[in-house]
Amino acid sequence: MRRALVAGAGPAGIASVGHLLQQGLCVTWVDPSFTAGALASYADVPANTKHSCSVLSTHPSCAVLSSHHSCAVLSSHHSCLSSSQHSCAVLSTHPSCAVLSSHHSCAVLSSQHSCAVLSSQHSCAVLSSQHSCAVLSSQHSCAVLSSQHSCAVDTLWDALRNVIPHGLPSGAPTLAFEEMCANARQLKHNPDPSKLGWTGMAECAAVFRGLTGFLLEQPGVECVRGRVDALHLRDSGQWRASIRRSQVDVDAVVLATGGTHTRAPPSLEPTGWAAAPPAARVLDVDEALQLPKLRRLVGPDEHVAVVGGGHTGVVLCRFLHDELQLPRVRLFVRRPIMLAQWSSASNGYTSWAYRGLKGDSADWALAHGMVGRKPKNGLLQAGGRLELYHVDSLHTSADAGNVDAVAFCLGVSPAALPSLFKVVDNEIQTVEVAGHSHGVLYDANGQTISGLYGVGMAFADDEYTSGEAYPEAGFLPFSLRAAEIAREISLKS
Repeated sequence: MRRALVAGAGPAGIASVGHLLQQGLCVTWVDPSFTAGALASYADVPANTKHSCSVLSTHPSCAVLSSHHSCAVLSSHHSCLSSSQHSCAVLSTHPSCAVLSSHHSCAVLSSQHSCAVLSSQHSCAVLSSQHSCAVLSSQHSCAVLSSQHSCAVDTLWDALRNVIPHGLPSGAPTLAFEEMCANARQLKHNPDPSKLGWTGMAECAAVFRGLTGFLLEQPGVECVRGRVDALHLRDSGQWRASIRRSQVDVDAVVLATGGTHTRAPPSLEPTGWAAAPPAARVLDVDEALQLPKLRRLVGPDEHVAVVGGGHTGVVLCRFLHDELQLPRVRLFVRRPIMLAQWSSASNGYTSWAYRGLKGDSADWALAHGMVGRKPKNGLLQAGGRLELYHVDSLHTSADAGNVDAVAFCLGVSPAALPSLFKVVDNEIQTVEVAGHSHGVLYDANGQTISGLYGVGMAFADDEYTSGEAYPEAGFLPFSLRAAEIAREISLKS
């Protein structure tokens, strides 16, 4: 039986292992801790994840539970379900099906290869027991979850269902998911139609830790604690992985090694600012996003700058402003802050689908008048403590950079990869990953690196809904990419 190695146990690694097992492959899973990757470090950070429907299912008996103000339906092929206010009718041929619904109506039309959902005010999750639905497969168009990943029900549940087709296993994963849904927060200002169910990284991490434990117990999964130091492509076409002092031979390798926060370019370093010395000290973003460490990094009377107006930058501004109550927080941006734009016509996010703010971060930015504003190089609101500047002012204004510390929130770069080698004409040569597309990795000559794949933050393909290239990052696109990779590996057996 063919064996694949997965390096990394964050969300992308979890998705990869789940899909490889679905394809009947054995998996060697390598990670230092198996604690859901970087999510474990960001307990206080709100996630771009919503849970409009609370869905728990087991196999072969399916139970679908709905949380308040939402509805979940289990349908079979060629069934038609409709409900009026305060009621829900269910037609199912599966062995067992239970549906509990609360307020608000839901209408569902299901056919052999497609599914459409119409919902008033609140979103609805649909799980089809027969034939492809985009929740279980990306092969057919579905309004529940389109292949473009922009949909009203683009929730963590949809992505989990893609990895674990029979539903969350009982025990830790189910309990964590239940707690996540119970603690989900409601937005106050954001016009996103999914008002309920926005959650945080801590809750997501608990679900992923539970899934990790479940997957590690599956037959065919070998757990190796450590890091992949080197990968050697052998003449046989197999890869030999060096992990500490041991080696393992596998037929394919999936790198789910994550990313690190991008360093500031030399042009943005504080030593080049117009402000008088001493230059501001640079905060480590990973540590700054952990509130206990942030309190130790920043004094109570300090002025702090944040460069970058994406999700991370806004979250950090919120921490500094609301949690630390600093006297001055300055956010530096190049363009107005934007929200992910919802389209009722397409029933999903269209413009700024990934780059724009969502959830709690969007709510907070709206509440403080940050959205759509050209940087005014000063206070956003009279008497406030939050200031918005254009990033160029750091080089033109001595006052703009007059802060004690700065954090650069400039996106994510790939984490360090294992050393790669292959034998050419009896000589060992280094292989460089110079590019990627749809999970396939390329060397410096543009040639496919046989049997080597990448998934997750470091290898996310670009999308263009903001008018510019931006990584399509999220558990759902990672999961769909992992499914494609697993299918390709299995076809080569």
